[in-house]
Amino acid sequence: MPNNSNPEVALLEEKLKDIDSKRQRTHRRYFMAHETLHNSQDMIHAEEHKPSGDNAFLNYFRTDRKIAAERLSDLRKVMDRLMAKRIDIRRQIMEIWEKEKAERHASANTEK
Repeated sequence: MPNNSNPEVALLEEKLKDIDSKRQRTHRRYFMAHETLHNSQDMIHAEEHKPSGDNAFLNYFRTDRKIAAERLSDLRKVMDRLMAKRIDIRRQIMEIWEKEKAERHASANTEK
């Protein structure tokens, strides 16, 4: 990124930092939900193959797996929205830079 003294760009860059921080926290929660999902699947597999599997445990792990899958879906949507916001802010910054560049170019041409 070019060194910018434009306060509008500085504000947008602060928003980018905030979004990146939220994305990082959301990604950590996503990873934990993903681990829960796989652990539940492993436990379901183990319970299903026990000679005298306890249906209460099996139902618990199936419910746990369902909740983790829903959580993954919700977190994926959050991450997608954050990425869309990030892309929009980057586009706004690029538009400001292009406008400033065009203004500098126009003023340089008028000085000649």
